[in-house]
Order: sequence, then structure tokens, then C-alpha cells
Amino acid sequence: GERCIVGDGIVPTAGAAPPPVVWPDRRPIGMLFLCQTTPGGDANPRGWLSKEEGIDVRSPAGIEHLRVRMRAYVQRSLGVLTSIHAQGAIIVDLEGLEHGGGYYHADPRRLSTLAPEMEGISDEILSTLRGAGLRVGVAVAPQVDGDEDSQAQDLAESMAYAKQRWGTTLALMLGTPSHPQQFPGRLIGLAAMAHRDVLLISMGAYRDSSESFVPMRDPDKEGWTEDQTHPHGGFSAIYVVDRALRQPERVRAALAAGDIALVRGWFEDPGVQLIRGWTHDP
Repeated sequence: GERCIVGDGIVPTAGAAPPPVVWPDRRPIGMLFLCQTTPGGDANPRGWLSKEEGIDVRSPAGIEHLRVRMRAYVQRSLGVLTSIHAQGAIIVDLEGLEHGGGYYHADPRRLSTLAPEMEGISDEILSTLRGAGLRVGVAVAPQVDGDEDSQAQDLAESMAYAKQRWGTTLALMLGTPSHPQQFPGRLIGLAAMAHRDVLLISMGAYRDSSESFVPMRDPDKEGWTEDQTHPHGGFSAIYVVDRALRQPERVRAALAAGDIALVRGWFEDPGVQLIRGWTHDP
């Protein structure tokens, strides 16, 4: 079919059958959230880290303090992730939470505009994680209106930017205020086809299945069983929090069948402890 070049990937716009995801590594992936404070105010408008960290980005000294505290955050996260033999980490809120309207921005291309204080710090964070042997990723989402092909191209461009700047090989697709839900599977699949060396996980809703990206799966949904066959013989990602923690044996069976666990990777979360226990089982 017709094709257009997008960064280092190619988005097919007609007549292409999506190939299945080829990703033999099924070890856990850590979800890292940098914003743990309610955004707002002059000192920390994007909500970086916890209130106790005393973040104030209004001066060079304050930004340097943010860098130091982010370094500590990354080192804590590395301790958690290496303890469960994680394959990588995805930073969900690299652009901060200001003006997010209850959603993450999920557009790394706008980092310098949305969170200028993170320009250099983001490079250091992701470089440190990669230097420790982890795959890295960020959140992405379509930022344009229009048809599926246009949105897929925009999504692929965002993935290409992150890959070129930080060497990302993981991506988490989220909803945004203008595109909160019901992404067509074909849209996500087209972007995934442009970057076949990136594992694209869709956390947003989608109307149809595709074998070219990895969907989230909810252990509480009706029909979710230990022996459920995945569409196209693919696999899913399970966020091991809340509902999943109440059904550990079902989660363990899904992981044994090939699903990937997503955990909150910056502290001793119950999901981390659960996965670590299974990892260390004889």
C-alpha cells in the first residue's frame, strides 16, 4: 500500500496486514511516575516528586535541587527494578502534570515547552536507566485530530522523537483530553508497525484488536480466565495493582502463559513484592 516516511519508521496507510509483536522478553516492566504532588502554585507547578522534597523550579538553584532529588529517585527505582529482574522502565509523566486536565500529556516532543526545567534532567534520567542495562520508554498519544492515518503518523513521530533522543524501545499509549478513549486498534497498529523494535503497550481503550501492539488486560473483567486464548495468539500486559493484587493466582497463571507484568517501580509496592516472591521461588 501507500506509505509515508515517519522519522526512522514507516507508517503504512493502505493494504498492510499488521505483523505480530515479536518480543521474547517477558520480564516485568516498571512504571515510573515522577509527579507525586498536586500540581499548581508557583514553586512546583508541574507537581514533581513528593511535597516533602521541597521542589521549587523558579531559580537555577531550585532546578539543580530537582536534578539531585531526581537522581535519588532513579537510584531507588533501580534498586527496586533490579530486585525483580525487570527488563525496563517507562516514565509515564515526563512532561509533568500542569495543564493536563486530568490526563498525562504523553507528548515528549513538547517537553521543552511543557516542562523546560526537565530538558537536561530527562536526558540524565533516561541515560542512567539505560546505563544500568534497562530498556526505557515514555508515554505517547495522538495529539492531532483527523483520520486514523493522520493520528497514526503523529503517534509514530512521537515515538521516533523519543527513540532518537533517548534510545527508547518501550512506549505506553495513553488517552489525552482531546482523545480520551476508544482508539481504533488499526490506528495503534499502524504506529507500532512503524517502529517494530519498540514494544508499544496500549493503556487507552481500543475498539478492535490488533496483534501488532500489546493491550492492557484487566483481571477483574468478566471472561478473564487463566486459560483464555489471546487474540492472534499474542500476549498482554497486566498492571499489578489494586484488582490484580486481589487475584494473585490468576495473575501468576497469566504471566506463566506469557503476559508481562507492569509494576509501580519506584518503591516497595505490593505488586513489586508479589512479583519478587515469584521470581525467587525455586
